[in-house]
Amino acid sequence: MAASLSTISGKDGAGSTIAGGIQALDLSGAGTGPWSFANVIVDGIAGSNRATVKAASTAAAATDPALVVALSPNGASFANAPYVLTDVASDQMALTITSTTAVALTVPATATQAVVCVEGNSVRWRSTASGSPTASVGMPLSVGQTVAFQNGLSTLRFISQSGTATIDVWYGK
Repeated sequence: MAASLSTISGKDGAGSTIAGGIQALDLSGAGTGPWSFANVIVDGIAGSNRATVKAASTAAAATDPALVVALSPNGASFANAPYVLTDVASDQMALTITSTTAVALTVPATATQAVVCVEGNSVRWRSTASGSPTASVGMPLSVGQTVAFQNGLSTLRFISQSGTATIDVWYGK
């Protein structure tokens, strides 16, 4: 018989019975154990909507409890996903970023995507549509962190949170 998810009684560290029991996996599938702790993802509001795993070929539905419901390797959009990149043969390595002036990228004309890696000191970034970053305002990126941007690359500005930082930028389309 296949394993099944069940609720069993249990006690906390103080010896009190846990209300509602403990979600556990019955390895026998017959309700008799042996039991293993179940790792499930449940919503934080109602506490009853459990996430499911489905085949990638299953079509997404508005009421689907699966965690990923739109991206499928079997769908037409998969080949156009943002992580399918083509190098545009241009990049910016060791771009110096200070804490006094926000720096724009020098974006190749054909680039629609950029991958940025931070070195030296943490930086902040913003799109100029929302204003330039300062050492204390903007989205922070830590040393060693890598982030991908898509479209609107010429509006991005970077500034160091303190001292001098360096970013390496790879461009793709």
